[in-house]
Amino acid sequence: MKKSYSLVAFFMALTLLSDPFYSNTHNNHGSMGVINIPSANFYNSPAAAISFYRGLPDRKATLTVYPYDWLEASIFYSSIKGKVYPGYAQDYKDKGFNLKFRLKEQGSFPALALGLNDIGGTGYYGREYLVSSYALNDLDIHFGVSWGTMNHHNHFKNPARYVSNKFNERDSSVQEGGKLNLGNFFSGESVSLFGGVNYSINKNIIFKLEYDPIKTPGNIEYDDRNSDLSFGFNFLNEKYVAGIFFERGSALTLNFTLRDNLFIPEHSYIQTKSVIIIRRQGTA
Repeated sequence: MKKSYSLVAFFMALTLLSDPFYSNTHNNHGSMGVINIPSANFYNSPAAAISFYRGLPDRKATLTVYPYDWLEASIFYSSIKGKVYPGYAQDYKDKGFNLKFRLKEQGSFPALALGLNDIGGTGYYGREYLVSSYALNDLDIHFGVSWGTMNHHNHFKNPARYVSNKFNERDSSVQEGGKLNLGNFFSGESVSLFGGVNYSINKNIIFKLEYDPIKTPGNIEYDDRNSDLSFGFNFLNEKYVAGIFFERGSALTLNFTLRDNLFIPEHSYIQTKSVIIIRRQGTA
């Protein structure tokens, strides 16, 4: 328990000291964030992104849109190596929807957002989270609390249990896709903390570091973690984005993107991981 409180103090201290929105990037799940963890940052509407991730054992493509300044919505399609797709001689295929809602923009206090992943899907990526973000110059700090498949550490009792006993238990079994399991939202005995930073070394390089609470091995059978930390770099220029990351001390993942700035105003500076972004004048 003392370790959990120390983590809270550490990440809250970082959150109160930090802030950069120009370095906003998408995580492996197509949501604006660090490597696997999300952030409370959004692109101004209208904007869209296509992100690609290649890791072990899953590979994923995600289409993300920002129809409103307060909403991030995405649809993903993944291939999970080593899992059999029933009736077919190929790896398991999965799809689902993600939503993130802006609760508060950054001001004197950090930005705040609430997210739901794998809505109406199988639950392989089912998670909910509350995240805060604050940016200062080249440093962007994120800190939050998570449920579901992003709750490896069980740091604290689930605060939603004090609202209703309905949140006491969570169905962790794989569901049939296409059904909305409302009973799982923000449910379970416990929650985990997460946090991370994006630091822009210069216009072409971003360093990322995060405390990653994704369940391992979990239903997707990730390699057992050797560390709770993931880190890596993005290398970017006007047309190409490449990313290399070492996740949880056990997995090396690579990202590469060809991006077209045809619809981006001249002299506009966007930073992103493994995404193609289309936006009009005035978006962030």
